[in-house]
Amino acid sequence: QAIGGVNEKIEGFFALCKSRGLTGDQGIVIPKSNVADLQLSPEVAQAIKDGMFHVYAVDHVSQGMEILTGVPYQTIKDKAQKRLDEIGKALTVASKGK
Repeated sequence: QAIGGVNEKIEGFFALCKSRGLTGDQGIVIPKSNVADLQLSPEVAQAIKDGMFHVYAVDHVSQGMEILTGVPYQTIKDKAQKRLDEIGKALTVASKGK
């Protein structure tokens, strides 16, 4: 779903990254539906062209999770499900002990 103030949010985060030192690893994830709204400053646009800042446009949160973690989304889901199952079993055992 589109977000409001996308240009201001990107430029604000870019300014923070720049003040801390651009490394080429920083970037931002936005909804793909906002791409048409982008009107970034020449400085931000140049940093993107130079590979010093990144804007990742995604269709689904799963894509954002993969970008942020470097782990396939299915792996994240499987690990989360396994942990929830473990917690559920522990709660069942604990409730039987009362």
